Amino acid sequence: MEIKLTDNFGPHTKYYPTLIDPAFQAESVLVTADDDILYPPWWLSRLLRAYDSAPDLIHCHRAHRIGVGEGERFQPYNTWAPCVGRRISNKNFATGVSGVLYPPVMLRALKAAATGFRDRAPSADDIWINFVAHQAGIPVRQAGVFARHFPFVPGSQASGLYVTNVAEAQNDVQIARTYGPRLLRN
Repeated sequence: MEIKLTDNFGPHTKYYPTLIDPAFQAESVLVTADDDILYPPWWLSRLLRAYDSAPDLIHCHRAHRIGVGEGERFQPYNTWAPCVGRRISNKNFATGVSGVLYPPVMLRALKAAATGFRDRAPSADDIWINFVAHQAGIPVRQAGVFARHFPFVPGSQASGLYVTNVAEAQNDVQIARTYGPRLLRN
């Protein structure tokens, strides 16, 4: 493991500095994890096994099905249902809270998208990453049948992105700013 000092990109700090690091390898995979979650010992091996079976997909332990209504308009983020099953789809929305593995093709797409997240989704890395995946045609598959939300580190949820993005519906604002009002590609 190597620890490096970097600029603060908000929640995008978990992946973006890797992409702009001169040592970045174009054929690498990247696995992200949140620092306020307690992960079981098997969580990484399951993501790696999923990747080995389908190396051009994004693999995660927790995804939601993007909620769309009439005219392919986005439903409020808080109404999106957790994924059930391992269906491969561009309408699966990987949530980073339980860990996500990004394949090389996705890392190249994120690198090309650069810092577009600053204007569109500055405090919502999941929204930006899923948008880039959607635009690049890179689907998401959940590693297991059921969406998993591993336990929070005790006392870690008094403040943070969950409060503003989910509880205060700021995800909807950032989704509209990033995608526009409609999901354009199935």
